[in-house]
Amino acid sequence: MPMPRRNQAWIWTGRILAALVLAALAAYLVTSGLDKADKVSSAISLLIALAALLAPYLLPTRAPSQPQSPHLPQPQPPQSVEQAGNGVTNVSRSQGVQINQQGGGTQNNTFGGPS
Repeated sequence: MPMPRRNQAWIWTGRILAALVLAALAAYLVTSGLDKADKVSSAISLLIALAALLAPYLLPTRAPSQPQSPHLPQPQPPQSVEQAGNGVTNVSRSQGVQINQQGGGTQNNTFGGPS
């Protein structure tokens, strides 16, 4: 399920609502007496701690974004390779070459990339 988009109006509405709830709770705790206020605030603290512990397991996760590293060159579309004849291949305009040798080994050459 996709996460809903949040705009500034909903964010400020949530902040104002939270401030009102906290103000009402503070007023109740002040008027109810010290002993009862201590018990109620302990119970509320327990509920908040449980919610904080369970939140990562209950809330949906977002797909991780993969930013492009500024140190790596941007991917380029593949370029054609010119055959020069007699088994010689011109790779002068390519960024890298992979050569598969008959013995099973592979040789990788990178041109113009990070050193």
